[in-house]
Amino acid sequence: MKDAWLDTCSTTIQDFVERSTRLQPDNLDLELVEKIDFDYQINLSLHFRIETTDHTQVGRVSAGNGTRVFTSTFQYAEALQAETSAVLSRAETLREAQALVLSHPYGALKKDHEIYSHPTRLCLTEDCTNCNGRGQVNCSWCYGTGRVSCTTCGGSGQVLEQRSHFDHYTNQYRTESHYRMCYTCSGGKVNCNHCSGSGNQRCSPCDGTGETTRITRLSSVAVPKYQLIYHREDVPTFIKDGLYKAGIPELASYGAVELADSGIDEGCVTLIFSTTPASPSPGLRVSCARLSLLNSLLTGLFTGVVRRYWMRDMSLS
Repeated sequence: MKDAWLDTCSTTIQDFVERSTRLQPDNLDLELVEKIDFDYQINLSLHFRIETTDHTQVGRVSAGNGTRVFTSTFQYAEALQAETSAVLSRAETLREAQALVLSHPYGALKKDHEIYSHPTRLCLTEDCTNCNGRGQVNCSWCYGTGRVSCTTCGGSGQVLEQRSHFDHYTNQYRTESHYRMCYTCSGGKVNCNHCSGSGNQRCSPCDGTGETTRITRLSSVAVPKYQLIYHREDVPTFIKDGLYKAGIPELASYGAVELADSGIDEGCVTLIFSTTPASPSPGLRVSCARLSLLNSLLTGLFTGVVRRYWMRDMSLS
């Protein structure tokens, strides 16, 4: 196994030098100067939080069939607290979350995931804040007056009219202009067509009912947290950084990850995974003459990390 890792390291460094410099890979002589063995496990803990989802419905909601309806804010808050406690204390949620993780490959659960949706709906019916429970609001066209300016006379109540009559003195017809009362309106105002003169319009948020109902649903959401457990204290920092940079949920891509233990304790699901070595892969990276083998980061009992190489340009020797 060690020889296989060394061959992979050499190939990787040669490829890196060829891509990044003008040196020819054949001109490099690589010598192993340090090897670090370490092993670790992966801890996946699932903690749980309650997520509330609210939406508003016009009018009232009928109680029954898992629906509780309140008209008092205080009673609604008490019921919400009680239902939240019931969801948090539901033992089946932990077992369902554990079964979910075990039924999928390692690392499949990366984000918060809903485990349980509470069937009980909590509803709070209140007066509509937009119309204060009236179901109507002032008309936006006439501002609640029910009357608007007459378009015929422009709101003046009079119209300019022309008439002609025969002037016997000049023996000709003359045209005169004079104002008369507008026949379309009364005092320059007419009934508003948008509210039929009532001055009111149906309130849109409550659809004229004067009430709205806030419907709350509860769900239990699992929050995954991955951690590495090292069995020795002197694991170099660059190894830890490499593991976290690769992404703990993604480590199965670099080697086998197997379940070692699983348990439920104090509202938390804990799973322990062991790692085993994978076959060497040439797709590795080198930085500052230090090679951190991502494929060798999952080795379980044996992991060889080739940390430093002396590189000598054979063309100058």
